[in-house]
Amino acid sequence: MPLRIEVYKNGKWIKVGELTKHDPPGSFSNISPDGRREIYIFECFGNKSVIYRSKGGIDREIGSLREIYTFGLERIKELGKGNSYEMEIGTDKSSERRKIRFVHV
Repeated sequence: MPLRIEVYKNGKWIKVGELTKHDPPGSFSNISPDGRREIYIFECFGNKSVIYRSKGGIDREIGSLREIYTFGLERIKELGKGNSYEMEIGTDKSSERRKIRFVHV
């Protein structure tokens, strides 16, 4: 059972990625409304998926590679089959905040 990642655009949810239990964890950075940089990490274990937020750390992209160092993780949400979790994120690449959704299929 994979973890599907979707973005809300033009009035509909669009699949942008998917993780299985065989894939390494995924991640993204968020610039919170108050300007703090946050790192989110998400992974699929097959029977469930978990979303974490780093209590501190750094991340950077070099071409297609991503390097992440975290200093403690806070569990944000655990998803079982058919469960979803929505959040709004802002990146340093776009000033427009976007809604994203995680769905454990």
